[in-house]
Amino acid sequence: MTCKDIENKLIFYIEKNLSDDENKKIAQHLQHCQECQAKYNFLTKNFEFIELEKQINANPFVAAAIVSKIDTTQSHKKIQAIKILQPVAIAAMLILAVLLGKITGNLYNSVNSENITQTYQPDEITDYAIADIPYSEYYFVAAQ
Repeated sequence: MTCKDIENKLIFYIEKNLSDDENKKIAQHLQHCQECQAKYNFLTKNFEFIELEKQINANPFVAAAIVSKIDTTQSHKKIQAIKILQPVAIAAMLILAVLLGKITGNLYNSVNSENITQTYQPDEITDYAIADIPYSEYYFVAAQ
């Protein structure tokens, strides 16, 4: 057998899928040919490694743990965004409350000033000394 024939049958030899006659011929060739022996050693080491990898059982909970970690990381990002936006929202509500208070106060003052001018409109303006004006009238004159 040539080295090329041996190379083509090495995998079958390692898996023991050849006839007894072919197994003997390959074994004899491997004893005399160092190149084929090196290829045989290389292939057997790879097959051993593959078999070892087959025996390692993967933990089924590893994938679940990884997905959980990803979800946790994403939820932390959402919480951080909320923590950043929370002071902004509070500041906006305070500004809105102050503006609404100012608008309400202005509306209330304009309504009250209209009522005062409607209820007290003197017919004639005369020069009185403060002592001569009753307190209620003095208050309305001073308010205007």
